[in-house]
Amino acid sequence: MTRVRFNEQSGFTLLELLMVVIIIAILAAIALPQYLRLAEKARASEAMAIMASVRSSEGRYRAADPAGQYTTDLTLLDLDLPGTIVAGIGGSATTKDWVYGVNGSDPLTGPSILATRTALGGGLAVAGAINMMLNTGLTCSGVALYGLTAPGGVAPNNCP
Repeated sequence: MTRVRFNEQSGFTLLELLMVVIIIAILAAIALPQYLRLAEKARASEAMAIMASVRSSEGRYRAADPAGQYTTDLTLLDLDLPGTIVAGIGGSATTKDWVYGVNGSDPLTGPSILATRTALGGGLAVAGAINMMLNTGLTCSGVALYGLTAPGGVAPNNCP
């Protein structure tokens, strides 16, 4: 008859568990910044889509306006932006991540749509802005993360 030994212990040592935790921590330290960068780029893409809608609506407004002017009041546009709150004064729109407004006619660049990043969205919360010209559709930003920086890194309000 053979005897079964119950004294043999099986499992992981404390050193092995510590090594696994260290490896997971290193992988998380590498992956988290990449994830936050991608999330911020996605937020910038959302802003670009909303700005394109505003630009299109501004074009329709200008075509119908007898003077052929753009408006700086977003409440006058045929625009339905989900998740936005349109304020009465100035007609700016706000989402979780951005505040949108239409700038008046700049003598150098013409009228433009400006999206300014808010800190409400969390994540990287890059303090920045994206500017889109109504006449040309040219888009630029002073924040390289958005991938829209104009040549020479011009500030958002000075798109060429």
